[in-house]
Amino acid sequence: MDNTEKVALLIRVAKQMREGTDKQSILSWAEELISKAYVPQQNIKTQDVEYPILVFARHQDNKYEGMLTKGWKIERNGNLPASPSKAAVDITGYPVNGWRFWRYTNKDGQERLIDDFRSKMK
Repeated sequence: MDNTEKVALLIRVAKQMREGTDKQSILSWAEELISKAYVPQQNIKTQDVEYPILVFARHQDNKYEGMLTKGWKIERNGNLPASPSKAAVDITGYPVNGWRFWRYTNKDGQERLIDDFRSKMK
């Protein structure tokens, strides 16, 4: 199934749902799949990683920044480090997958999801 088919399926499912956080999450995922800014990560070398890593997210026309620590926590505005999902919920006010919410910029200047980064580091 390619991204176009995935987006069509996600939109069909979302249209059948009542308004709420699950519907919003599905629509956000569909938006991400069709986003031209997202390019899947090909290769990350663990020896090239220097922590903390500057991460960012966009929500409702605002850009938020934080630092991804070696322990996979997001530090923002001097607050205690939180999981990526908790840090995302603090911004959105509803449940969201933080690994797909937060992004970083690689050495080539390309925007990547921290989920891609995490999966390559396992």
